[in-house]
Amino acid sequence: RGLYPQLALPDEFNACRKDSDQIFHTKNKAGVVLHPTSVFSSNPELLQAEGIQDDCNRAEKDSKKNVSSHHQLLAFVSLLETNKPYLVNCVRIPALQALLMLSRSLDTNADCTRIVVDGWLEIRVVDSETALRLLSAAVQLRAAWEETLSLQLATQPNTDNKKGRERKKISALTWSLLDYMKSEAEYSIRRMAGVETESLYIGPQTVPDNSCLPGVFSSPSMKPDHIKGGYAVTSFLTYNCLTCDMDFYSECLRTFWTCPHCGLYMPFTPIERMSHEASCKPDEAVVEKGAVVPAEQASGTASMLLLQRPYHCVTCEKDFIFTPTEILKHKKQHQQNL
Repeated sequence: RGLYPQLALPDEFNACRKDSDQIFHTKNKAGVVLHPTSVFSSNPELLQAEGIQDDCNRAEKDSKKNVSSHHQLLAFVSLLETNKPYLVNCVRIPALQALLMLSRSLDTNADCTRIVVDGWLEIRVVDSETALRLLSAAVQLRAAWEETLSLQLATQPNTDNKKGRERKKISALTWSLLDYMKSEAEYSIRRMAGVETESLYIGPQTVPDNSCLPGVFSSPSMKPDHIKGGYAVTSFLTYNCLTCDMDFYSECLRTFWTCPHCGLYMPFTPIERMSHEASCKPDEAVVEKGAVVPAEQASGTASMLLLQRPYHCVTCEKDFIFTPTEILKHKKQHQQNL
């Protein structure tokens, strides 16, 4: 539903070019530039994402090319061609989060560290668990978004109580989307060459085990994809359909982990860990800050729980489990108390 955004990827060598010579690549055309009337053309420093150069310098020392948590794309309204192809009416968006939320097609390998978006962008996430959490949260948020949009487009008469419930659901979804867009992950992104797409999928001859997937992606209707291979989790996500150059045993490597819900301590792969966490959470209701939230209102809360991460406050010397928004609120509280 709605308009599918047109996206342009910055060239990987833009850092070596003049600010006025920045080049971008779209799905169908490479080497496009900004229109001279664009605010980014007159103020090219706005294109420099904060922290991305430091990330890339650190990644080069660790032999990780183009790895950062601050990659951005340009969403544009139209492509104007005169003597050059120009991008018109552009806005910056975070790359990984926007692609997971808006793409028509997401294809992954077994541990989700490699994601191919709409058949032309390849994302490689450094940490498998982070990739799985972001994908799982994206599946839940997109389902909640679709459900909320369907309710808004329905022509049924609404009572005051029903309108109140809808407003609460929209508010919860809004905060969940904001938290998701602020989530961080180290990854690289590049535009794939046409030749690479010819040998992209493993094909239908291989049907991997999917016993853990329903708990991770909250989708009971998964079935094998008879064209790409792997499993079709949703209409836009196909799991474990990409050919992989990883070691044969890498999918089976486990690390010891203690479940915060039941206290179980044993070795898990990242996908087994997420499946266990999902099975340990209560199905009927979600407890949040002392209040019981009914299951029909908990879709936004469940996706927010996936975005929580450990946070140590140096001011009050305490450890918390916060979402990115809650971290900012906590820091602001300390600033107001000064």
